[in-house]
Amino acid sequence: MAETKELQVKEKQEVSTSAEHTKPGLLFTPAVDIYENDNEIIVLADMPGVTTDDISIDLKDGILTLTGDVKPWGNYSGIYYSFIKIIRLD
Repeated sequence: MAETKELQVKEKQEVSTSAEHTKPGLLFTPAVDIYENDNEIIVLADMPGVTTDDISIDLKDGILTLTGDVKPWGNYSGIYYSFIKIIRLD
């Protein structure tokens, strides 16, 4: 069996960006674990509240981009937030 490599886990933190925001709410970078062997890359991202319908996974030119939106629920009807993680795969 191929050797599996694990990356260090970092705490979730809010991203401050000068990019134009196209929707209201906060933007977070999720904690991500990446495992790799000879046949696959496994990415585990901590994106609480994101459903499978609200996640987007894109791989282009060696750049993996994970985005997810959390829709308001219950008494939190005015709170929106999103996750984004960009990973360069070399």
